[in-house]
Amino acid sequence: MDFEKAMKTDGEVVDPGKPEDFVSDPGANIHGSVIKVDPMDPAPLLALFDKYITKIDGMSHSAAVHKVSDDKSNDRAVEMTAQAKKLSQLLERMRKDKKDPYLRVIKNLDGCVKKLNDKLAKIQNVLSLKITPWLLKKKRDQDEKDALAQKEADKLQAKLDAEAKEKADALRKKLEAENKPEEAAAVQIEVPPLVVAQIESELKISTPSGTSKLKEKWEGTLKNFKELPESCIQDRWEEIEKAVQPWIRRQIAAGIRTIPGVDVQNVVRVDIRVKKN
Repeated sequence: MDFEKAMKTDGEVVDPGKPEDFVSDPGANIHGSVIKVDPMDPAPLLALFDKYITKIDGMSHSAAVHKVSDDKSNDRAVEMTAQAKKLSQLLERMRKDKKDPYLRVIKNLDGCVKKLNDKLAKIQNVLSLKITPWLLKKKRDQDEKDALAQKEADKLQAKLDAEAKEKADALRKKLEAENKPEEAAAVQIEVPPLVVAQIESELKISTPSGTSKLKEKWEGTLKNFKELPESCIQDRWEEIEKAVQPWIRRQIAAGIRTIPGVDVQNVVRVDIRVKKN
């Protein structure tokens, strides 16, 4: 399969019809020789590109086995490259042309829903600004109650600990008075029960439609890029390189060839331009 045969498919493209002509039943309407199809079925659109698959595979094989050893074979390689690029441009135009009617519908749908969601998000933000102060007040009140409960629990625990120690000391003295030094030395303080404060587990407001609670999390804001640890830079190297590439290209375009931290090289690539018919 050669490149020329693959390129002849340009005039073989079949128009499946406009989206407004489509019906749910593939066999319901026949306009001339064109059978209308379900617009939700991608098969007819994909079928338009099926014939290019084997032809492009043939082009791939031709490119793989082709050798450049003289001007003639080099011209051939340039021609093959230009043809491949031209076919790619053709397929891209077909893709955009065939999907455009569907995209218009999707964009209208997305735009409509986005406007509604934007309004709903604004409603949520407005109410959140009112809910947050109230929940913060309730949390402060709860924290005060929890602190008081903990204080009372600590006080009771201290009392129980003191009583247990006092009881052990009294028993030890009694045994010593009875001339039982070994038994007296073996006396241990009986561990009192642990007093647990009655603390609210979580502040949550429940309604028939949902719940509301304060959510806390730690967040960091970058203040000085230069002070970031090396492990951070290495872990995100690809993202950082992609982010700074536009700046690097602007510096090179301005004629700068020495940039600290950047390896500037003269890279040679083949530029193939497709001639317009």
